Amino acid sequence: MGWHPEKGFIASDWHGYNEAMLLYVLALGSPTYPIGTDVWPAWTKTYDWKDFYGQTHVNFDPLFGHQYSHVWIDTRGIQDAYTKAQASITPRIRAGLPTPIALMA
Repeated sequence: MGWHPEKGFIASDWHGYNEAMLLYVLALGSPTYPIGTDVWPAWTKTYDWKDFYGQTHVNFDPLFGHQYSHVWIDTRGIQDAYTKAQASITPRIRAGLPTPIALMA
């Protein structure tokens, strides 16, 4: 993301899991100008799930992306519908079983 005076905005976009999670959480919780509850599911649907040595995780290669939001937000015990659905299908993925498409949408 960026902008150049000569060219305008850089042709890139943030999608998937990244350090922008902090911005979404702050915007959702704003007491004066909160964003709609439809924004969080729209963002999480772009998550890229990977498997690394048998551990399924939300993929975002730079470690910084995972650390940044979590430094400021205590996410223990918080789950959204997307994460709950992913958690329910992860054992099926590891076992090589068919995955219900409805849970991944």
